[in-house]
Amino acid sequence: MSLPRFKEINRCLRFDDKEQRDRHRDKLAPIRFIFDKWVQRLKVSYCVGDFVTVDEQLVPYRGRSPFTQYIPSKPAKYGLKLWVAADAETFYAYNMQVYVGRDRNCATEVNQGQRVVLDMTEGLNGRNVTCDNFFTSRNLAIELKKRQITLVGTIRKNRKEIPPLLVDMKKKPVHHTEVLYDHHARACMLSYVPKKRKFVSLYSTYHSAVHIEDTDPEKKPDVIKFYNRTKGGVDVLDKLVGTYRCKRKVNRWPIALFCNMLDVSASNAYIIFVKLNPEWNISKKGIRRRLFLIEVGESLCVPSIEQRKHMPRCSNAVAVIQRVRNIASEGPSTSQSSRHSMSRTPKSNKRARCYMCPSKSNANIYSARCDKCAKYICPAHRYIFCEKCTEP
Repeated sequence: MSLPRFKEINRCLRFDDKEQRDRHRDKLAPIRFIFDKWVQRLKVSYCVGDFVTVDEQLVPYRGRSPFTQYIPSKPAKYGLKLWVAADAETFYAYNMQVYVGRDRNCATEVNQGQRVVLDMTEGLNGRNVTCDNFFTSRNLAIELKKRQITLVGTIRKNRKEIPPLLVDMKKKPVHHTEVLYDHHARACMLSYVPKKRKFVSLYSTYHSAVHIEDTDPEKKPDVIKFYNRTKGGVDVLDKLVGTYRCKRKVNRWPIALFCNMLDVSASNAYIIFVKLNPEWNISKKGIRRRLFLIEVGESLCVPSIEQRKHMPRCSNAVAVIQRVRNIASEGPSTSQSSRHSMSRTPKSNKRARCYMCPSKSNANIYSARCDKCAKYICPAHRYIFCEKCTEP
């Protein structure tokens, strides 16, 4: 596919019929149908573990949209905010919901954090939910208990359900812990002082008692250690999505949201594939996800390449097509294809490092490139063949 053709498809890409769109009632109408169907597939494709994290995700976007958010704590700062429920161990995205804000004629939503957690954890009976102080409350813990779901999370100091004993902690010594039990909700509340005049409060229905190891120099309760271990499910998912992102600079927010859907789908597909094939490329653990994405991209391109009738003019593109069609392993059929596969790479004025030399002794001074893969090489890794030696 040529670049102009790709830009034309990207420019004309739509997800609904504009004439039948109900924009006055639904701000997400341009992509609502596709997004809801996609979320349904996320839920039935994988069974999450016992620990789930609920948090927010910010899709980078600085264009015009009716619900662009500004979150200074996020790297992108501006974008589309999504509520996400992810597995705390495998980082699989189980459920997602776009925050579209409130209408001008509507009142401010009360207990929004409680409503979000209840929506995100629907159908997750028997699990534990970890969230931050925006969501955690005593009423939420009681509602989750009715669904057989436990809750662990930090809680804000201005909540009415926190007793004064757990709030007046600034004068306490470092590594001091105060614990109280809520027998009605079958939960425990605690406050811990990690440093001078600083404390953090947690609410847990997962722990029936609080234990502190004597060998721990910081005297951290096991509730805090459990929270630190399970709180990063959505944050790690956001990091994985940002490492290999297919998003381009776009002016329309449905395209930005659709690109994020593709990135999350690729991350979830890798998690499922590794679960089914744990021994796949286990020696290359650091780049397994990258190799998986490369294979996915090639598998999506192979049907179109095999059906291609005309060969392109670029020698590198010809080599790729021949490799896909397994012509290189069988040998070229004509001398013309041999010339295409071994044609000269155009000379470049740019200098770069040799891709085969180690990084320590690799200077940025080489301009010669391989005639097949077009990568920069040094004289030590360059070989010269005549035209007869390149024939099959």
